[in-house]
Amino acid sequence: MFDAKNVREAIEKGPGANELGDSTEETYRLNASDLSKEGNDFEDKDPRAKYEVFEHYCKIDVNNDGITEDWIVYKCNGLVLDDRENVYGRYPFFAISPIMEPHSFYGVSIAELVRDIQKIKTSLFRLMLDNMASPPPMPLNRSTTPRCPQPRLTCWSSSRASRRTAPV
Repeated sequence: MFDAKNVREAIEKGPGANELGDSTEETYRLNASDLSKEGNDFEDKDPRAKYEVFEHYCKIDVNNDGITEDWIVYKCNGLVLDDRENVYGRYPFFAISPIMEPHSFYGVSIAELVRDIQKIKTSLFRLMLDNMASPPPMPLNRSTTPRCPQPRLTCWSSSRASRRTAPV
């Protein structure tokens, strides 16, 4: 299945030597079923070591005729383990999105469309809860509340002698 020489080189590099560094994808175990025959020199390696094998689906002009063919390329630690024609003629995965976006694999989700409205609703709801949780204002009991003296208003007329003071 895989090129034995490139598999040996990838194993010699050790696990985690991919060109992408640490991947967030699930780590896949290297399929070494062809290498389990007698005479291999992998007995000293850790059999439980995990290697990341990347499966690339691409369109490549392999025979230089100007027409791109669907192709599958398997890579591990920067080495091509195998490349073959994609006999299915399509990718083995599909993008399902409510709103498709041109020139992008991922479309636009409904959550992205209503994000701003949801933030506004959340902040209004939190304000409402904060106001409900605060104690209500105390009612003003006029019989027990001391009265403040009324301010006096001084009126001036044109003559200095007619100065009057009146309550407001």
